[in-house]
Amino acid sequence: MATPVFSDNILRREVKRLAQQKSSFAKYINTEYSGELQGKSSIVFVPVMSNITLTGSNITGASGMTLGTGPGQAISPTDTTLSLEPIKLSKYSNYLERITDFQVKHSKVPLEQAIGENLATAKDVLLDNFVRDLILVDKIASIPAANKINSGTPIAIATGTVIEVFGKCTVALDKQNAGMDRVCFVSAEVADVYQRAQLLTNTEMGAEMLQAGYLGRYRGTPIVYSAALNASNEMVMMEKGTVHAVVEDYGTQSKDGNNGNYFNVFTEVVYGGEIFSVNLPKIAVAYFI
Repeated sequence: MATPVFSDNILRREVKRLAQQKSSFAKYINTEYSGELQGKSSIVFVPVMSNITLTGSNITGASGMTLGTGPGQAISPTDTTLSLEPIKLSKYSNYLERITDFQVKHSKVPLEQAIGENLATAKDVLLDNFVRDLILVDKIASIPAANKINSGTPIAIATGTVIEVFGKCTVALDKQNAGMDRVCFVSAEVADVYQRAQLLTNTEMGAEMLQAGYLGRYRGTPIVYSAALNASNEMVMMEKGTVHAVVEDYGTQSKDGNNGNYFNVFTEVVYGGEIFSVNLPKIAVAYFI
């Protein structure tokens, strides 16, 4: 059936809907500062406070009837560290496609939906690769050494090694007091080990199983396939919301061309992100070959 008109509303709706379905890293990042970043070179400084540590002390006194040193005495200050850390829109990507009126009127598929699907996939890949690089390149040196499993000598992918490394990542985050609401991202080869070994059989399954790329849960932690990790095969486990990211979409629309019987479909995406210093211990990375 031919498509007689081209609808920007349908195009934008399709991009948003499909991006929500296909994203992997994007489902588990923190986007709470998106509304505070306006413009293509905006930056917001977020106050980040170090953790508070309490140390127990003995209550001592001269006798059983004398309080001595204890509650109610002078308190020595133990100041936390308060720093301002930036989140900024630091990258951009744009896309322009020229479509003739003939293509629109005689296409056998609705072009809004076809182009929307392609754009949603492209934006998904863009954001997933950005979050991967933020973790594995930009901030990897600041992640605690104990959280980088086999970083010096990556090990081969096998059932035993994958389970061993999964356990080490869990232990590393436990020792850093990371929250229990975690997610583990794996490459296609690591995901294949989980599936072939039936390690997820009879484990926790939920509605998320229906989402694209969701494998299930192991030891209470969701296992998520991310194509962004296929090139290097790292396993990334982190507390959800550890990575902050912001994406600004500067219009997905069509406009008439100026020298022919065609119109232009274009979009521009500006994005950025940060991992605050207090969140770096909440990420564990394991290396395979």
